[in-house]
Amino acid sequence: MDHSKGCSTLLDPKTKLHLRTEVEESTEIQTYQEAVGSLTYAAIMTRPDIAYTAPLVGHFAANLSTLPWQAVKRILQYVQVTKGYHLLLGAGKEAIFSEQLTIQVLKVYTDADFTGEMDDIKSSSSFVIIGPYRGTVNWRSRTQHSVAKSTADAVFNCTTLVAEEGIWLQKFQTELSPANYKKSKYSNIKLYNDNQACITGLTNSKFCASTRHAGVHHFWLKEIKKTGEVEIGYLTMHKMVADGLTKALDKRKHELFVTMLGMY
Repeated sequence: MDHSKGCSTLLDPKTKLHLRTEVEESTEIQTYQEAVGSLTYAAIMTRPDIAYTAPLVGHFAANLSTLPWQAVKRILQYVQVTKGYHLLLGAGKEAIFSEQLTIQVLKVYTDADFTGEMDDIKSSSSFVIIGPYRGTVNWRSRTQHSVAKSTADAVFNCTTLVAEEGIWLQKFQTELSPANYKKSKYSNIKLYNDNQACITGLTNSKFCASTRHAGVHHFWLKEIKKTGEVEIGYLTMHKMVADGLTKALDKRKHELFVTMLGMY
């Protein structure tokens, strides 16, 4: 005897409603995860202007509520309106073959959001790398692995991350075009952050008790700065390209951020 037929009629109305609700929630979570996955892919590959918001909404992929869904829909609406945006990887043929760009200087911008993650009080790191042809070639926004004790510590961590990335990228582009590579008397990597304490700590040759706990990151940055492998300097927050990868911006600042990224 087949007991499967008509078994649903044995369930009371409350049980049926509960099962239907579970199916609807499961479908909704799957749809949300697919939307977040698509946004994250775009943020990694071609859209640095959503590189901060896409991972942020991804935190709610397993615990969905109304507000994250509204945020995802707003991001999708923004992407739809700005679907014509693209990264400008070059400033014209004349600029590409100019003497200045033959030196192949990488401009690296880094920023940190101190204790930006409210759940575990971790800071976030972000960077934007602009290549010699005035185009954004790499970017990232991610949570730091350890808890920073101060804003300077958070900047030390993200500066180390981007310095490693910049050195690798500089060597990589040198291998791609060794004939066009021209060694400059200045550093070929110019790294900027907006934290005076970090810059002072790297410039000051004296022992500083406030940064002794920074350890390997601090002394490695001092070494590459001393050898001239990377030039590390200060840049005001208003000119910091990576600022839009660490926090939400108002409309005017976001438009300026997109322009500095070279997106049109």
